[in-house]
Amino acid sequence: MSPKQGSLTYTEYLALEQLSGKRLEFANGYTFPSPAADKLHNLIVGKLSVEIATHLLGKGYDVTAGSTKVIIPEAANATYYPDVVVLSANHPILLIEVLAPLTSSLDRREKLFSYQKIPSLQEYVIIYTNEIYAEHHHTSNLGWEVDYLGIEHLLTLESIHLAIALSHLYEATA
Repeated sequence: MSPKQGSLTYTEYLALEQLSGKRLEFANGYTFPSPAADKLHNLIVGKLSVEIATHLLGKGYDVTAGSTKVIIPEAANATYYPDVVVLSANHPILLIEVLAPLTSSLDRREKLFSYQKIPSLQEYVIIYTNEIYAEHHHTSNLGWEVDYLGIEHLLTLESIHLAIALSHLYEATA
C-alpha cells in the first residue's frame, strides 16, 4: 500500500479527512486510506468486540469497534482507527487490529511502534485472517514483550482479565 505523495501537517491531514468524508490514517506526514474490510475480517472483529464488551459490561470501560480515532501525540500525532479499542477513563489500554492484506505491513510495523508509545496502552493484539494465528504484544516489568499464538492457544488479555480461545474467533467464519 503506498501512501499519498507529499508531506502533510497534522492540521492539513484533519482538513483532508473532513473534506474526503472517508477515514484516513496518518503517520509521518502521509495519509493512508482505510480499505474496505472483507467478511472474515468483520466476523472476527464482531466476535472480539462482543466478547470483550459483554465481559466488561458495567465495569467502567468503553469498547468500540472500528470507529474510534486514536491520536498518538508521542508519535508526532500518528492517527489510526484500530479495529477494537478498549478505553479506561478515555485512555486506550487495549488495541486490536485484524489484518487485511493491504494493511498487514502497516499494522505489524508502523502501528506497532506508534502504539507502543501510548503511555496508557497495556496490550496490542494482531489477529491474522489467512491463518489461525495472533501476535499478542503486552507490557511487562521488562518493557514490551510478544507472544505468538496458534489454534491451540488462549488469547489472555491481562488488562481486562479475559481469556478467549483463539480458535473460537474463527468458528463458523468460512
